Amino acid sequence: MYPDAEEAYSAASRLYHEVLFQFPEAFELNQHWLEQHPDDLSALSDFAEKHFTTGRFVECAQRIGALVENPAVEANTKIALHAIEIANLLALNNAAQVPDKLQTLIDSLTAQADDFKVTWTFNGTKHFIDHSAQLVPYRTWLGQFFTALEAEDRQTMLTVLQAVRTGLQVMAK
Repeated sequence: MYPDAEEAYSAASRLYHEVLFQFPEAFELNQHWLEQHPDDLSALSDFAEKHFTTGRFVECAQRIGALVENPAVEANTKIALHAIEIANLLALNNAAQVPDKLQTLIDSLTAQADDFKVTWTFNGTKHFIDHSAQLVPYRTWLGQFFTALEAEDRQTMLTVLQAVRTGLQVMAK
């Protein structure tokens, strides 16, 4: 067929993941693309998210860890990956690590320009969280957390994330 039709693969994967919420199909598409293009950082980042939304939490953590350490990955993508990493930690029952990871995300966001905006769409991730029995105790908090990252400007994101961090502290008690 068209093994290098990146736009088509990306559109199909986004449709499966962000609109239809058919996570296994999105995972398979992403996996197939990466078999042919193993160094595609955008696809690798998307694939980390797809590990989360298919319940492959340990692998998700490994993939995100490698990507956030890679200097070639853009700040926008790293911030989105940090957010998914936080949800993944909760899925792995590692809530104790979340405050430090949240601070890392806030620090990364603070270092960005005033007009910075996260362009990642979290529809699939939020849908997965809303339907995951494992994440029920954190569902409301995670909803607020991901909504904060959808704000129109960096300062609003930071303000809402500070409030969300306070909510995390209350939830942990």
